[in-house]
Amino acid sequence: MHTRVCESLILNNWHRDGSVQIFPYGLGKEESMMNLTTGNNPGSSSFIEERLAKKFRKSLPVQVVTVDSIAIQEGWFKDDSPPIYLMKVDVEGYEPIVFQGGMQFQLLQSGKVENILMENSVTDMRQVVDFFATIYKAGYKIKWVSSVNGQAYHPEALSQIEEELSKATVGMELDGVGEALKFLVKVNCNLWWTKR
Repeated sequence: MHTRVCESLILNNWHRDGSVQIFPYGLGKEESMMNLTTGNNPGSSSFIEERLAKKFRKSLPVQVVTVDSIAIQEGWFKDDSPPIYLMKVDVEGYEPIVFQGGMQFQLLQSGKVENILMENSVTDMRQVVDFFATIYKAGYKIKWVSSVNGQAYHPEALSQIEEELSKATVGMELDGVGEALKFLVKVNCNLWWTKR
């Protein structure tokens, strides 16, 4: 996987200015070794084995670290460090676990990340509401929602999403979840979060 990303950077000449950094780790809520389940499509690889058809599954051991540990290692919390203009997280249903990285997720709280692009394919209401509430409380709002193919999903609903997120809290009663958030739980979608 890491090799393929490196090849893509070179083919697209994105390696020349140093503005793109990649790391040979998986991301999770704690440091460990995990099995990455791969298949015919490298883009569908996941730490969640059930997401791939049994006949295509292969297992690859991967060192897993937290986002915060990389931020500390790279000095991203230092006052003179530049902002992180874009953080893309598309990890086939493992997004909430990546963002946990310890529930504080200091990188988000620091305000260093300007934009977050992420996929959401998780359909567990509890997990999604807690996940989105955490990102919102860290100072972000959803600027855009699209299908996984890039078509906009109901841009007119963004104000409703904002209102519902402003009331969402980790552990809230799920019967209080509004229709816009319920929609985001039901559909696979891409989300663009920006700082509020």
